[in-house]
Amino acid sequence: MPPKKPNKKAKVSLNESSGLSGVSGASQVNHSELLALIRSIIREEIGAAFEKFQPQLDALKGELDSCCQKLGDMEEGITDMDCRFAILETANGNLMKENKEFKDKIERMEIQSRKFNLRVIGLKTDIEKSDPIAFVTNFLKEVFGSELSCEPAVEIAYRIGQGTDLRPRSMIVTVQRYQAKEAILKLARSKGEIIFRDMRVKIFPDITPDVARKRALFNDVRMKLRTAEVRQVRR
Repeated sequence: MPPKKPNKKAKVSLNESSGLSGVSGASQVNHSELLALIRSIIREEIGAAFEKFQPQLDALKGELDSCCQKLGDMEEGITDMDCRFAILETANGNLMKENKEFKDKIERMEIQSRKFNLRVIGLKTDIEKSDPIAFVTNFLKEVFGSELSCEPAVEIAYRIGQGTDLRPRSMIVTVQRYQAKEAILKLARSKGEIIFRDMRVKIFPDITPDVARKRALFNDVRMKLRTAEVRQVRR
């Protein structure tokens, strides 16, 4: 039996396979070296960039630390202000309470001090001359005459405020007896309008500004009652 001839195709295939394996291994080595080189270059570039911007970063860090310190100081200051504000609020509340108590007390004292006072409006300026007490006494007697149930013993009489030719200054009159004051007011209300020597005179109780403001709140109600002809019943 003749000997077999060697298979050339198989030999060529074996050689080709060995050559490709060598190329593939070399490619893998070159690829790894290339990646390592790229990483090295990137690290160097990043390091150089950081070195370039490091002073700015240090400056920013310093500013940030300073801002944090200032923020901490501000928080402490705000906390301290909150405590002081709470103390001041409490103190202010106490002062407002005391002030209201004092105002109410002064108001009561002023009302009491005006208890015997009358306010006369419409008397011409200087008509009382140098003796206002005598003038007011004669004025009350002349206006009310025998209708007065008691002697109008005038203790004090003086002008207040600023007046004009059309609206003379008001006169405050203090009588010695409370009953006399109430009798004069009652007669003045019953007469409505008092004509004295061609002067239209009105007599009112002498009230404090605070009482006057409170009464003014009811002006609309009084106008409606007058329009409806509803009269107040006085006892």
